[in-house]
Parts: sequence; C-alpha cells; structure tokens
Amino acid sequence: MNRYEEIVKLYKTGVTDRNEIAKKLNISSNTVKTYLTKARKEGLIEKKLKYDLIVNLYNEGLTDYDEIAKELNISRSSLASHLTRARKAGAIEKKRKTKTKYEQIIDLYKNGVTDYDAIANKLNIPKSSVITYISKASTEGKIEVTRRKKLNSIYEQVIKLYKSGTTDYKEIARALDSTERTVITYLSKAKKEGLIEKKRKFKTNTIYEQVKKEYKEWITNYKEIAEKLNISMNTAKDYITKIRNEKLEENETEQTEKINNDEKEENVKDLNEKEVRTEKLKQIPLYREIILNAKEKNISPQKELYQMILELKDPLKRIELAQICFLLNNIKAPEAILNGIISSTSIDENIKKIALQEKNKIINELKNSQNKLNSNPDSKNRELSDSEPEK
Repeated sequence: MNRYEEIVKLYKTGVTDRNEIAKKLNISSNTVKTYLTKARKEGLIEKKLKYDLIVNLYNEGLTDYDEIAKELNISRSSLASHLTRARKAGAIEKKRKTKTKYEQIIDLYKNGVTDYDAIANKLNIPKSSVITYISKASTEGKIEVTRRKKLNSIYEQVIKLYKSGTTDYKEIARALDSTERTVITYLSKAKKEGLIEKKRKFKTNTIYEQVKKEYKEWITNYKEIAEKLNISMNTAKDYITKIRNEKLEENETEQTEKINNDEKEENVKDLNEKEVRTEKLKQIPLYREIILNAKEKNISPQKELYQMILELKDPLKRIELAQICFLLNNIKAPEAILNGIISSTSIDENIKKIALQEKNKIINELKNSQNKLNSNPDSKNRELSDSEPEK
C-alpha cells in the first residue's frame, strides 16, 4: 500500500487532522494536504463528512467535547476547529454550559444556604469571594441579606468603647486584650451595619493633641505624661515617638527644600554664564565663519575649529581662535595659541602686545573662576566636566 492509499484509509477511519496523519506516517503535513486534496478531487473522500456529523451530534445535545471526539475518533483540537467554523456559519448556537459562580451563589442563597463557609466549600472558592458576590447581589437587589442579631461579645465591647469616646485602635485593643487588626475589622463591620457613625476622617485625636501639647511644654517623660493625662505608659510612648518622627520629617523636608533652592540658584547662574558666553561667541566674526564652514562640509563645528587651529596662520585670526576656545571652555588651547604668537620672531610687536593682553585677560578670568569653585565645592565637578574638550 502506497502513501496515498494509507492517507485516504486513515482519513476514512476518522483521523482527519493533517498533523496527526503526518505524525503517524512520518511524513510532512504539506504532503498530507496535497494527497487529501487529490483524493477529494477524485471523489475518494468527502470533504464535509466529519463536519456534518459533529454539527448533528452537537445540535442533538451532545455538547461535551471529549465525548464527541471519542465518538468520532478525532482529536479535541480538530473538533474545536470544526465547532468554531460551525458557529461562525450559524450551523449551531453558542451555548453556555454552566452558570457563573456569581449566579450559583445567588441560587444557593435563595435556596436557604446563607452560611458563607458552606457556600465557599460547596463551590470550592474563597470565603472572601462569597462575601463580595453576596454584597454585590444585595446592592443589585437580587437577594435580601438579613443582619445577624447575636453579636460577638468582643465585637459588642469594641462598639461600646468606641461610642464612649475611646477612638484609638491601640487603646481599645489593649483594653480588651485583643489585637489592633481585630479592632479595625470589627469597627469596619460596625460601620457597614450602621451600628456606629461613619466618619471619613478624624480631624484630631484628642489624646494625641494633649500629649503633643504636654511634649511642647518640655514634659518629655513618658510616666509624667501618662499620669497627667490618665493614659497608659505604652500609649504615651507611642504618641511621643510619633511626635519625634514628625519633627524629624519636618527637619528633613526643610533641609531638602533648602538644598533644592540652592541647586536652582546655581543652575540659573550657570545658565546665565552660558548665555553670556554664547552672545560673546556670536560677536566674533571667525566663530560665524566656523559655523558656516562646518555646515558646508557637513562636519561638527568642533572639528572645523580644530582644523583651523592646525591650518590658520594669520596671527590676528589666531587671537580670535584663542578667544573662541576660551569661551567654549577649552582651557589649554587658548594659552598655547597665544604663547605661539608671543614667542614668534616673524610677527609684528603690536600684534604680540595684543596677544599678551588677551593672555593676561584669560588668566585673570580663570583665576576668578577658580575662586568661585573653591567657594562653592558643589559645582566644582560640574564645571570641570564642562571644561573638558571634545576628543
């Protein structure tokens, strides 16, 4: 039996997935496709045989994928592909097999299963999800939630203390020998059930404000404050620690703001200096010539500047070059250029004098800059990095 016949035989027995046939016969999927196309043209296999069977079975009520796949001896992926195609073609209706967890919870609650733990165990979901869904259903009016009449004794005591004016969670927890988390949970529950008044924010904590006032009057001893305000030592200690932390935070904030303001002032100064230098550069004719040449040659102005330093012979223009280098924060180049003019024997004395004056001027400006750096060490690293020439 040749490959073509084997493929046709497998297809007729129910193995309709190309990849499965290819795997069984150890050939490529494209080869299987070619042979199946040929077989359909020759009438050896019917194109929609499995597809029609799947649609009929599904519409008759057999909706479980595994059962259909077993019945027709096809893979689950092939079945899913056929059903998707059938839904798009309108041959079958999209059906939801089961109700959502939310709908199941509503049904159980209506049928009398009102215990959250029982619902959670029955549906194998967390209790928190049950509470959320029931709250949602109650809000939407789908179920009526009845309040529990019997309250936990600690729960009642928490409400009683809170109503009497003890609104600090830690105080309530210590009084009832409970945890702060338990107190928060019970108070949250009581607010939801309307047993205590909901308050968005407590503007002031009276005990805390009193501790703060005593602390400001230099009574820093925990025991003294606790005795004076009739509170526990631990509460006094907690409040004083909080007050100290707040003061530290205030000091840190003030210091940070001061540093930020100083940095802003330095940045403004640096920006002003750069603007002044830029304006001075624009006034030098040779600088404008460098910019134009750089654009024409499609190179950076820095490269054009270094080419001029190497090639330019006119002493007056070289003095301009020295000025440009200095304004661009290249410290070494100006002095080297001017020293070359001053030491030359072939240059006119008047031009040498101009070069010497320019050199002295640059030296003085460098000294002033150095004095500024020494007086303000924070900007030293920034200035040094700006002065490094581009390589």
